[in-house]
Amino acid sequence: MKPTIFRLGTIAISFLIGIAVSLIFTNQRSDEAALPPVGNRFSNCANPTELVYKGGNVVISVPNDDEFYIGKQKVEPSQISARITQLFGDVCLCDRVVFIKGAAKVKFQTLDLIVRQARDADVNRIEFVLDRKKRGR
Repeated sequence: MKPTIFRLGTIAISFLIGIAVSLIFTNQRSDEAALPPVGNRFSNCANPTELVYKGGNVVISVPNDDEFYIGKQKVEPSQISARITQLFGDVCLCDRVVFIKGAAKVKFQTLDLIVRQARDADVNRIEFVLDRKKRGR
């Protein structure tokens, strides 16, 4: 099948549009941000993959939906944020890490409550710990 003038014209126009679009986006200066920076409490922190946590960490254990432990001390859900803030004291915001260790039977809503409490305490990083001994079925 021979290419017609119309087909060659549409291919040429598509090619020119593609070149024009690529030139528009490549002429942007590399030192300009595409989006303005957003204010963040942790903006002066290093890359999260390169952080070395000097401030220690806090472990929150959740054996069931009604029990919460920070370390070995039992706490009420409303006290989690204040207790985390107290434990971290004057530790830099970048160095604050909370580990949440929940049993397999704990509901997602319960874990979400703890995550929100940790965020209220200005925690930079929250990680979940898997309990490999007791697998959920």
